[in-house]
Amino acid sequence: MKQASSRPLLQVNDLCIEILSPAACFPIVRNVSFALHPERSTALVGPSGSGKTLTALALLGLLPKDVSLAAGEIWFAERNLCVDPGKALRSVRGREISIIFQDPQPALNPVFRVGDQIFDVVKTHLSLNSTQAKERILALFERTGLADPAQVYMSYPHQLSGGIAQRVMIAMALSCGPKLLIADEPTTALDVVTQMQILSLLRKLQQEQKIAMLVISHDLQVVQMLAESLLVMENGQIVESGNTADLLRNPQNQCTRRLVDSMLAIPTEGSATEPGQVAIAAPA
Repeated sequence: MKQASSRPLLQVNDLCIEILSPAACFPIVRNVSFALHPERSTALVGPSGSGKTLTALALLGLLPKDVSLAAGEIWFAERNLCVDPGKALRSVRGREISIIFQDPQPALNPVFRVGDQIFDVVKTHLSLNSTQAKERILALFERTGLADPAQVYMSYPHQLSGGIAQRVMIAMALSCGPKLLIADEPTTALDVVTQMQILSLLRKLQQEQKIAMLVISHDLQVVQMLAESLLVMENGQIVESGNTADLLRNPQNQCTRRLVDSMLAIPTEGSATEPGQVAIAAPA
């Protein structure tokens, strides 16, 4: 297992997020702090409504219009993204930090071919001519396991299956060589077989490209395959953190215990693989 760098790639300090209403502001994420290290994979897990997706969206300035970042600092590669966030986020969003959304179809523009959509991302952030940009995209499609990259390039989103669309989203997220990849429930909309293929692909690409990854999930089976370390979130706060295997074997917080108990299948002894997959005994 890789050793964490002493200097975090991303440092979040006392993050607070509020829902805005005409009458009042309601806190939904409170004093959340954590660090992500280069080349390491970390999972942010918790029940629905715990604030994990909003925390991830705040890192990229993608909060909904009725939700506000009320306080805190977000340091990325020694830059505070909360200072002049418009300029700071434009320089890193899609280029140095990218995101894979849980449902790929709504994330793709239905009126443009998928290749053209990734082409725009590559041309915006990289100094490539049109031929080089298209060659880069086709190579990424091939690396993400698409059997006919040229056909996929010319397809519209509605012409793609869920698994192919998610592979397209992964290619888009990796197209500019990011330092940090955020995967928000990356397999929720997929069938079980396709889920396993996508998880294996994400782990393989993360290791090959030596990027940091933040996985957002409520599913500990997903977490076991992808994450070396774990942050457990409940009611807008981080309630437990540590090494994934250690926490899943011996959860200390009641929320973590409930997540372990809710697993639909318990891995058998000997089935575990790196980075965080372990055979889990139900907590006492």
